[in-house]
Amino acid sequence: MENKSYQERLIDVIEYLSPKEIKKKKLDLLQRLIERVQQYENSCSICSNYDTVIDSIMDKLEDNDSSYLHDINVIRVHMVKTHKLLEEGYHIAIFLILGVLVGVITGLISNNYSMFLALGIASGVAMGTIVENKAKKENKIL
Repeated sequence: MENKSYQERLIDVIEYLSPKEIKKKKLDLLQRLIERVQQYENSCSICSNYDTVIDSIMDKLEDNDSSYLHDINVIRVHMVKTHKLLEEGYHIAIFLILGVLVGVITGLISNNYSMFLALGIASGVAMGTIVENKAKKENKIL
């Protein structure tokens, strides 16, 4: 089945759902995964075999069977491990943790905990956003 028909089937499912249900069912992730599978299906033998998995996911979605989430995760893990793609927000989360850590350590050393914690959070989010935007431009975000 062509990718376009998957997209059409997905749109048919999405049009009856609220934004909260779309997020809960991970349909935005599914849409991005379908696009990535199509992108890599000519160069990756595993991706070329995901047509049947995506077809199964679409059937389960239409039947309101939530077991499709495992199949989505299998494809997601393959994309992360094999094609070195990262999920959206990954860099921000990592740099936020580093910023908090540096802020706490600096705050404890300088005896000005609250100011340096705030600076650490702000700088971590800023640096994470910069790296995230760079990864998006390089098409490395799932």
